[in-house]
Amino acid sequence: MRRAGGSRLWLWLWLGMLSLFALLTSARTALAFVPPPIAGHVTDPSKELDATTAAALEAKLEAFRLETTNEVAVFVAPSLQGESIEDVAYATFNTWKIGLAGKDNGVLLVWAPIERKVRIETGRGVGDLVPDVRASRIIREIITPPFKQALFADGVKLGCDAIMAALRGEPYRVLSSTGGEKAPGTTTVPAGDGKTLTIPAMAPCLLDLADALTPEEEVELVRGAPCNARGGGPVVTVILPALGADLESTALALRRAWEVDLGDAWQLVAFVPSEGRVFTPSVSQPVVESVLRTGGLQRAVLEGWDAGRKLVKEQRAALAVSARPPPRGSGWGNAAVFLVALAAFLAIFRWLWMRGGSVRSGGASSFGGSSSSSGGGSSSGGGYSGGGGSSGGGGASGSY
Repeated sequence: MRRAGGSRLWLWLWLGMLSLFALLTSARTALAFVPPPIAGHVTDPSKELDATTAAALEAKLEAFRLETTNEVAVFVAPSLQGESIEDVAYATFNTWKIGLAGKDNGVLLVWAPIERKVRIETGRGVGDLVPDVRASRIIREIITPPFKQALFADGVKLGCDAIMAALRGEPYRVLSSTGGEKAPGTTTVPAGDGKTLTIPAMAPCLLDLADALTPEEEVELVRGAPCNARGGGPVVTVILPALGADLESTALALRRAWEVDLGDAWQLVAFVPSEGRVFTPSVSQPVVESVLRTGGLQRAVLEGWDAGRKLVKEQRAALAVSARPPPRGSGWGNAAVFLVALAAFLAIFRWLWMRGGSVRSGGASSFGGSSSSSGGGSSSGGGYSGGGGSSGGGGASGSY
């Protein structure tokens, strides 16, 4: 009997230690911010948007959901409560479960008026349509300009329109508040020997400055290109005319011109077919050059894209490690939880020791368990209330 009692004693000791670990872990990762219940496609507890704008946006987003099954939600956060907008968006997205279960085809637009911050959080299933680069451009080029003029309703509406366009697979466009399309503009870069190249200010997927491809060949290549929803990157290919200059310097000038537009995780591949030269920042450059000489330009472009994609994948994996800062918890709160858990553990241990390791057969005990919220808030009006999706942490943030 003592052996059985001793076994039970050790079992309860292990359970106590696991409970203590669970409590400490939950204390370290707990957010001060708690998402409010979802109120439809537009959740605006502090009524920053006027009722007419909110109702029109609600109807538009619901019609889009019925048309495409993709789900877009807007959250106007009264306060971030000292948390980062990335953590608030991630917690709100997964509490509300935006997008369909299994498809994860949701997007959340978060606006924090007090902190003057904006975040687009994307579901796992729409990362190819709304990649981080495109989300960043939507914030910088579409939402932020009207926000800086205190035209907040315009910024939110234009942002939602741009998100829906991306989810439809449409090319990236910058729209004004009147609905007209802005010209993307051009810029120039040095090309050696006093020459310059005129290039689009927004990075394309494939740019043929040498007219080395027929329109049909270009269309065929772009269809299979590793582009972000028909926009730029993660691999940008430029076909250059004869330079008579350092190709690497010209390629780096091109990269600097598009760096603000594309961010960190992208690659540039440059060809000068008339000179048989290639620039690609990888060990595969000799391979691509060989394909250019023996297999032609189209095959070389595809080979360059494959090499660039591998590098981008490695870049994104490295960036993901440090992309999301750990949620912050209160030091005093952690200490208090630790002391309470330790006291409870010691009390249980003392009681079991005094009982000689025996446990009442009918006693019901509960330890730790899960400290997560149930999620999936309800809509007060019986409208949209989330479809069971989840976020993989993708998206972009900005301030104004």
